Amino acid sequence: MVLLAVNSGQFDDVPVSEALIMEKALREYLKVKHPALVERIESTKDLTKDDEKALLEAIEALKRGGR
Repeated sequence: MVLLAVNSGQFDDVPVSEALIMEKALREYLKVKHPALVERIESTKDLTKDDEKALLEAIEALKRGGR
């Protein structure tokens, strides 16, 4: 999930010094706000187009303030 965020450019505006903080924030945010998505991706080891879209939307929401 973090790799998708990095590879899609979602973290391009995150200073290197804050990268680990952002990674931790993303993991926690997804666990709390999108547990079914995390479970599905982790259990299937597959990222469907729908899951990718949902994940990118979640990352954007986190960056807007976590809502």
